[in-house]
Amino acid sequence: MGRLIAIIAPIAIVLVLGVGGVIAVTAMKPEPEKNDEPRAGLNVFAEPVKTGSLTITVEAQGEVRPKREIIVAPQIAGRVTYVSPDFVDGGFIKRGQVLVRVEPADYELAVVRARSVVASAEQGLAREIAEAELAQKDLDDLGLDDASPLARREPQLAEARAALEAAKAQLAEAELSLGRTAVIAPFDGRVRERMADIGQFVSPGQSLGNIFATDVVEVALPLKDADLGQLGLPIAFSATPENPGPSVEFSAVVGGQPRTWTGEVVRTGAAINSQTRQINVFAELKDPYGTGADDGAP
Repeated sequence: MGRLIAIIAPIAIVLVLGVGGVIAVTAMKPEPEKNDEPRAGLNVFAEPVKTGSLTITVEAQGEVRPKREIIVAPQIAGRVTYVSPDFVDGGFIKRGQVLVRVEPADYELAVVRARSVVASAEQGLAREIAEAELAQKDLDDLGLDDASPLARREPQLAEARAALEAAKAQLAEAELSLGRTAVIAPFDGRVRERMADIGQFVSPGQSLGNIFATDVVEVALPLKDADLGQLGLPIAFSATPENPGPSVEFSAVVGGQPRTWTGEVVRTGAAINSQTRQINVFAELKDPYGTGADDGAP
């Protein structure tokens, strides 16, 4: 019992001294002086809200490629007798220009034969018409109003008309084949590759070369979903006159000189790359060899 008091007594003395010290300090603390001066105002500056356009730049890399590229192939068989001097690697070609011509002699003879068949069928039809008129006159003279179609020569007349139609179709086919002896460029463009020459025998569908159009080129630009969001493009986007795509500035070094071209986004790809998690955005540049060229550089 005495030990317990010995321990508590010093603590009690310390607590009493501590409380007394706090009271003494509080009592001796001077009161704060009153400040009757007016409080200074806070300066606030306000600007009116204004609307404006914000340019957001997204960078990407892609490879330029033609929008249209085809294989030049004949639709008929024969020996090549003509190749355009422009139909060479890198050559410029015009729409409607003859690139390759196949020997037309056999097809010209086919047209002559088909015309002869048409003429013969026309004579046969004229003869049947005359025979049918005579048969009808004889039936009228005999008062046979219920005569059979065969007596009126209706089947013979129908057969003659069908023969004429078949002959005309044969002539049209022969003329079509003759026209196909000339392989014609379907658009303005350039030659990527030529694989035909004079004297070569070609067959239908055989590749004579590759050409591509020069009116429009496109670039596939892989972008992340966040980039699409910054550009305001949905995943499934296709530009229209009412809803055009963002403008695109292409840049490259051509002939040691930096060049720039301006195009626009026209559509997004149909699928997201499973490895990169990116989607292709397709941008077009019109007339790259003309008005779209940078100081003559395509």
